[in-house]
Formats: sequence, structure tokens, C-alpha cells
Amino acid sequence: MVRPELEQLVGGNERVLWSGAPNRRAFLLRSMLNILLPISILWCCFDIPVIVGSINDIVSGSDTFKWFTIPFFFFHMFPVWLYLGTIITSFVRLRNTGYIITDKSVYISGGVFALNSQVKPLVKLSTVTISRGLIDKWCKVGSVVLNDDTTTNSNRANFFSANSQDLQFLADYERVFALVRDTQAKAFLGT
Repeated sequence: MVRPELEQLVGGNERVLWSGAPNRRAFLLRSMLNILLPISILWCCFDIPVIVGSINDIVSGSDTFKWFTIPFFFFHMFPVWLYLGTIITSFVRLRNTGYIITDKSVYISGGVFALNSQVKPLVKLSTVTISRGLIDKWCKVGSVVLNDDTTTNSNRANFFSANSQDLQFLADYERVFALVRDTQAKAFLGT
């Protein structure tokens, strides 16, 4: 579903050719399967047995550092909290992410705490490419990457960027790619 805020940005002299949002399953799966997952698993494998032992010591009264142990592990588990926060905020990011392609521009919205909208004029795009990672292939989706002279594929590395230049996790990515490419060509020719 495209955000109404994004639809309001479309100019009156523009014609909407396509609108959409990321595939829910692929978006959430990609949010869960990130670099923090193995770190969090390792952290839990170490910390949970120590926490359980500390709680047993506190209950039995043999822990003299009980006021230190619990706060220490609360902060020590920061990578786990960060991973869980990433998963929780992914639902909000998904709800705030939407795309609109018009005959003149590409509109992208996203963000967690603030809704960020970006307009990319088609005539300023230098390259349009398709990107498909493992999760994309598994979920039968793809991403259309938009680049101009000021951006590169380096923002692919920053998956959580609110100002991403990508139309991510689209089921009809090939159609969207062709639409952007063809519309861009028509914009250059002035037809």
C-alpha cells in the first residue's frame, strides 16, 4: 500500500504509471536475517547460562554482587537488544515504505520514526539496474536500483537507509525495471 503522504507529492501534471510496496515476506525476512543474528545467537549462548547461574546465586543468597550482575548483563546483552529492535522497527519501516513511478519521476517513501519521502526525476538517473540477492531469489522478488551522478551502488550496503535509492523486494521487478527504463528513454527524447 502506498502512503497517502507520498501520493500527495505527485504533481498535477504527472501521470502515475505504477505504484506499490515491498513484498512483506521478503522485507521482514531480510530484516531478520542480518549480521546481528549470528552475533546475537553467540551472545545468548554465553550470557543466558551466566544469567541463569547468577539468578540462582541471587535466589540462594550466595551472590554478593547481585546489584551489579543484573545491570551488567542488561548492558552486556546490547547486541541482542539491538537485533530485537531491528526486527520490531522493521514492521514500521515496512508500513512506511512505498513507491510511485510517474511519467516524470520516481517517488520513494520510508523511515521508522519519521516518514521520509524522496523524488528522483527520471532524466537525472544515470543507470537503472536489477539486484537479486539470496532472499530475493528465495522469495521470487527483486530490487530495482536507481543511480544518478551523485549516488552509487554503495547505498545497497546500507540496507536500513531511509533515503534508499532502491525499489526493494518487488514481485514484478522486471516489469518495473522495464517501465522505468522505457519511461526514462521517452523523457530523454521529449515524447
